[in-house]
Amino acid sequence: MITFIIGFAFLGFILFYAYSNSKQSNQNQGLQETLQAALLDHQDYSERVEGKAFYLDKKNFERAFTSAFLHNQNFNVNSNQKVEFSYLKSLSSQQDNAISGVKVKVSVNKQIYQGTVIIENGEDNN
Repeated sequence: MITFIIGFAFLGFILFYAYSNSKQSNQNQGLQETLQAALLDHQDYSERVEGKAFYLDKKNFERAFTSAFLHNQNFNVNSNQKVEFSYLKSLSSQQDNAISGVKVKVSVNKQIYQGTVIIENGEDNN
């Protein structure tokens, strides 16, 4: 009888761990997908002079990401969120608004979610 109770408790622990791990994995994937979609949607093509440089309309990107994150079903988000953006400057361009990557840190309900996207536009063949 005691073996049955210990086995049942162990099974419950395993199921809880698997559920928690799956939920966290889905949240990380949702954040990355939201970040990538917003990043590609707000690429500024009008300033694309150099082949390897990526230009971003930062103001619209930040607004779009925050809005998309609020509507993401993987997160229990309220209005008490804090979003921080960090931009990795491009080494292949001398212009100020050329970037090589974006890092986002979102704090919601004492939980911290982070996502990073590194942008590679390939080599120039000139």
